[in-house]
Amino acid sequence: MALEENQSLYVSGILAAMGFSKREVNIRRFKWKFVELTDNLLLTYRKDIRRCIHSGSASEGMSGGPYYGGLKSDFDTMNILTYVKVVDEKDDSVGKEDACPDNIPKITVREIPDKDYPGYVRLIVVRADPVFLNRMPFKDDQYFLSNTLITQLEMQHEGLSNVSNKDHDFRKHQITKSHLHGPAISCKVSQPESTLSMLCEMLDISDDAESNDQDASKSIKSSQYADLDIVSCIMSLRWPYESIHFTTRPRPGHWPKKETVEYLVDSTPIFLAPVGHKSSPDVDLQWRPSFNVAEKLLIEDFNQTQIQCYALLKIILKDCLKLVSPNILSSYCMKTTMFWLSEREGSDKMIPTKLLHYFIQCLKLIQTWLESQRMPHYFIETRNVFPSNLDPAEVKELMQAIDKVMLGPISALENCKTFELAFRASAGDPLLFPKLIARSYLFAWIEMRCGILENMYTSGANRRLWKPYDTRNISDCIERFKHMVEDTQTLEYGQHLLKIFKSFLGFVCFADHYVRLETTEDKLSVKEIETLLLEGKDGDLALCPLKLATFYLRQNKIDEVLTITTSVLQQQQQIQNRHAFVDNLFVRIYEEFQLLVSIKDMKTLEHLVDIATANFSAKTHYDELVYCREDRTEARQFLHFPIELAKNLTFDVTFMLPESSALPRAVQLEVVFSEPIEFDENYCIGVTISPLVYTLYLRFLAFKAKLDLAGCIMTLSEFQDLLPSESLLNQASGYNLLASCYGMIGRSHDAVQSLCYSLRINPTRNNVAFGYFAFVYSVLFH
Repeated sequence: MALEENQSLYVSGILAAMGFSKREVNIRRFKWKFVELTDNLLLTYRKDIRRCIHSGSASEGMSGGPYYGGLKSDFDTMNILTYVKVVDEKDDSVGKEDACPDNIPKITVREIPDKDYPGYVRLIVVRADPVFLNRMPFKDDQYFLSNTLITQLEMQHEGLSNVSNKDHDFRKHQITKSHLHGPAISCKVSQPESTLSMLCEMLDISDDAESNDQDASKSIKSSQYADLDIVSCIMSLRWPYESIHFTTRPRPGHWPKKETVEYLVDSTPIFLAPVGHKSSPDVDLQWRPSFNVAEKLLIEDFNQTQIQCYALLKIILKDCLKLVSPNILSSYCMKTTMFWLSEREGSDKMIPTKLLHYFIQCLKLIQTWLESQRMPHYFIETRNVFPSNLDPAEVKELMQAIDKVMLGPISALENCKTFELAFRASAGDPLLFPKLIARSYLFAWIEMRCGILENMYTSGANRRLWKPYDTRNISDCIERFKHMVEDTQTLEYGQHLLKIFKSFLGFVCFADHYVRLETTEDKLSVKEIETLLLEGKDGDLALCPLKLATFYLRQNKIDEVLTITTSVLQQQQQIQNRHAFVDNLFVRIYEEFQLLVSIKDMKTLEHLVDIATANFSAKTHYDELVYCREDRTEARQFLHFPIELAKNLTFDVTFMLPESSALPRAVQLEVVFSEPIEFDENYCIGVTISPLVYTLYLRFLAFKAKLDLAGCIMTLSEFQDLLPSESLLNQASGYNLLASCYGMIGRSHDAVQSLCYSLRINPTRNNVAFGYFAFVYSVLFH
């Protein structure tokens, strides 16, 4: 075998160990698919956003594994706006009034190509609010939608500069102060949902490790913040006219296939990003079509060698070429190069033994484009991916750097910091690559499962789970949750989310029985409601079962209430640690990787890989069906790990105003007196109560219904002992509920004392304790 082929296999092996195998990239990509699906599910009812699309290396699955030593990419997402509507010239709805969301100006525009700058468009305003229209630039007898105006408007809508809820227990998950970065709203987030790997520096492998693998000593260090870029885009009506050549040009390598090209053009949307050409005098009037969805689908179509060649280009860019010239080449340039080379050569030819050959061919392509100072965009060839007005001296220096890489690719790669961890872990021995590859893949599986749990947890932490509630219309709430249950039925690894939505649907339907007494065809029966609540009972440790217990209380099924609350109290320690859920994920993910590191037998690692792959491939993803047939302790522990974590998922008990009719009277008052829960520019009235506080409150009501005074007294004692250990946020409402309990058994002094405690903790006018005192005053003196 030729030297270059041996070197290619060597580099391919170490890249696979770093997380760039086809199998591992797929599993890392899946986590982002899940997050995008759930994010869109919870955005369905936003007034101004149709959907969100995640982009960047992480969403492509190209973020690397535990032996990847490179810098982590930013987290990028596109919010697709609906308050700007692009219409065709023949659209007869232009003159009609659209239903406009509150405080959001509805803007209707037509899209026209910018003749001077191919690949860019302008948006002529057809209709807009007159006041808002005056803020738009006027040129050539036309109003144009400015990209800077939309970006500034989104800063106001997102409200990212003024994050509220500073006293909320989940505040560490909130977005910090933001700023504009080109077309993006840039901010830093701590504990961002959907990814664990972006929150930690990958494994630090010590030099004095005792094992042959040099991996006996490892640590995962969590970063405090990760970068988040949000670009607000507008959906275009069609692919740009300039992209017609993409569909018609000959493809020597027969990649992508004809049917793939047809699918991309017919089925993938195009979005208009608020960015213009830097050389244009009208840069603020231009919008750039984004092919993000099509690009991700093309990368999904890459084989392993294409993936690894793309990874090499990104690595050499960051660790070598950017040091020479930081302004000319970008990660997008490398993606574009990979697309063009794949189209020319074809994926069938791109095999592991040819990896370095195609890597060098990509660099040669880049040099050719640098000489002409023009890199053609993959979808719109007339658009130049390079920045305008390249500095000849900088181009020459960059060309020389590329020449040096092509002359000695192995030497150049060995000098890249990104490879440092992998080289140290393997000691450069290819015989150790299979072990590192297996560990990296298993680590990706763990990260994927934990990332999904983290996403569900932070959906509750950031209160996104409660966005579908509509304060004004309970029927809308029911319809929304019905759709969410339906949409989640087929969501892989979404069983817990499905249970949560069923619990929410069941309880809001139960509340509907108290506000709509008339019979309607679409109204669920009490039995159907009970079925939903039972199916959703295990959605988390506290909220879902306590919704069911509240239902049973109203149905006078007291024994069932006591059974559920007893079960919740038995898990008191896990519930009290609910706010450390993500921190515990990191602890456990590290422990599991340490377990993998301790396994020296390659057959055992391969066995774990096989069952993880089978689990990932199974559409149902019911883990017990896979691992219960395995005899090995490692297999059982490995597959049971995410199930165990999922069972500790716990939300605070949150009730929204549409549910209040089904709640005990004292909790209804807490809801009515509560401050609105804000969802960006939307809000709904609701209250959050500590799970243990609400559990003891339900137990008291159950014992009272049974006329069990001893049970009431015992529960009140537990209630009183619990409150000082709760957060101040929960103590105020807790003392109010405790006061109502004392009042029900005639202990007026204790009730008043509890209300005074509550007011001392929360002296604001939204404290329901003021309402209690006002009631007492009105009874005594009026």
